[in-house]
Amino acid sequence: MNLTRRNFIALSGGAIGAAAFAAPEGKPLLRLGVVSDIHVFSSPEFPFSHPDFPYGRGSVAPFVRALEYFRAKKIDALLLPGDITESGIDTQLKAAADAFESVFPGGKGIDGRKVERLFLYGNHDCNEPFRHGRYGREFFREKLGSDSALEKYGKEHAILGREREAWEYAFGEEWRPVMTKTVNGIPFILASWWHDNEESAAYMEKALASIDPHTPFFYSQHRYMRGTNWGSYGFDPDKGLLTRLFAAKAPNAVVVSGHTHYSLTDERSLWQDGFTALGASTLAYTGCLFGFENTHPVKGQNRVLQMPQIGGLPEGQQGMVIDVFADSLRIERREFVHGKELAPDWIVPLPAPKDSPVSHASRRRQGTPPEFPSDAKVACSRISGKDRVRKATKQIVVEFSGADETVGRRAYAYAVSVEKDNGSVAPVPEKRVLAPYFFLTAEVAKSRSKQVRPKCVFAEDELPDDTRFRFAVRAVNSFGVTGKPVYSDWIDKSEGDA
Repeated sequence: MNLTRRNFIALSGGAIGAAAFAAPEGKPLLRLGVVSDIHVFSSPEFPFSHPDFPYGRGSVAPFVRALEYFRAKKIDALLLPGDITESGIDTQLKAAADAFESVFPGGKGIDGRKVERLFLYGNHDCNEPFRHGRYGREFFREKLGSDSALEKYGKEHAILGREREAWEYAFGEEWRPVMTKTVNGIPFILASWWHDNEESAAYMEKALASIDPHTPFFYSQHRYMRGTNWGSYGFDPDKGLLTRLFAAKAPNAVVVSGHTHYSLTDERSLWQDGFTALGASTLAYTGCLFGFENTHPVKGQNRVLQMPQIGGLPEGQQGMVIDVFADSLRIERREFVHGKELAPDWIVPLPAPKDSPVSHASRRRQGTPPEFPSDAKVACSRISGKDRVRKATKQIVVEFSGADETVGRRAYAYAVSVEKDNGSVAPVPEKRVLAPYFFLTAEVAKSRSKQVRPKCVFAEDELPDDTRFRFAVRAVNSFGVTGKPVYSDWIDKSEGDA
């Protein structure tokens, strides 16, 4: 690796623990742009706009913004791991292809060199037309005038069942369910939706025989592999075959997936344990993991939640620029609404070493917990509100200062627990709320938290009647490491206002 003393302590995992290896210098083997899940609604035939779709969502505008940035960065290739379209129709696919051509005319970059297109199909592309999202169906139904016209249009323009034909219409190149492209000597294996299963595992088993084990290679499919970035919270179409194959035989593998829409500020988007896996986030809207008080419940979360669900955050439009070296990756995380660096670069050693300094376990161990500023306060108020199922409920709202948004120790979520005045444990489950601005840059999140503070909501009947209690609030990073608590005043439910 190209080492310099200046770069010896490299920023890894967004500075959640500095890893003792160097940031690479010099010219990379390959510069790769990465965006995923662009979800194009609009096309010249059916231009789309809607007040619920700000920041250009639904149009090709976010894609063009990202492409223009990549053009200025002089990328060698663009990887897009699926969900090119919103509704699975070829006119949306063609709109995305035309957007690429408008920025890279003739498939060439700013210096006249070829920019390779490394695209594949996702579930939105390869399921029944208009299956996903009510806006797509309602929009086209209105434009076409009737259900029968919508059905006819879907049959004529569906990608499903016409995958090869639609691809060749949009991109003018041959499509294969699983295919290999090589850019600057680096192989890219691309597996489209419905083929990211035993088929792609068998393909990879053969492909590994011809891939130099000392050279990085990329494998991309739409959904991430179970047991990697978000553990068991995922998908397993290949029954774990690829995960086991790469772990056993391919420490030089770099897997890039989309589908989740999870933010690149979630440090779990980088995983390395036997091989490397990256979540590519999205250019459409940031998604949220289930199981928080303000997100979708997980299976077995039986109590009624007291907070509205967040998700589909259109300000979260993100991507990466990956510089590929023989023995490392330098990964820039970028957001395209404000046009800023999203978080510090990840520096990733290759091939994946044992006890990797950027593994989840290493960064969890090395990380500095997020903390509150010294003047942080917790305020409580009683309200007559509504729970998640819209039932009128007496509630206590716990509102608190945002954690210190220092780069490398940002809060991904907040844990709020209840402590009883008599020293006993309150029979109230700890609640975790996703930080409202977790997906934005530290600078923007800090500014927003001053305007709208984080909060957590409890139903009054969840809380103790037999003694006073208080709320303890801790900031939590994306690996679950918690900082020191800040406390509310003591509360007696019988005293009226909290």
